Amino acid sequence: MNADTTEAVVTVQFIDRVADSDKLVAMAVVEIEVAGVVILLQGVKVVKRPGGGLACEAPCFRAPDGRWLPAAVLPPDLAEGLAAEVFAALARDG
Repeated sequence: MNADTTEAVVTVQFIDRVADSDKLVAMAVVEIEVAGVVILLQGVKVVKRPGGGLACEAPCFRAPDGRWLPAAVLPPDLAEGLAAEVFAALARDG
């Protein structure tokens, strides 16, 4: 780890498959710890991609204009690490 990076620990607290949905596969609660600060993300989604495969999406909220926006925007490296942990938990526990 160089001086410009900080270690983050991602832990999937809970993951549950969603039945009877065309797109939504599972919902997760994920804890992210960065520099001793713990952030809890509730409502992390595992969804089917239109072309096949799965994607991990941040929790969302509905903006006043009706659009769905991510409730948290993570740096790409952290988002990739979070997705890897969520997919591993889905394979193991979901």
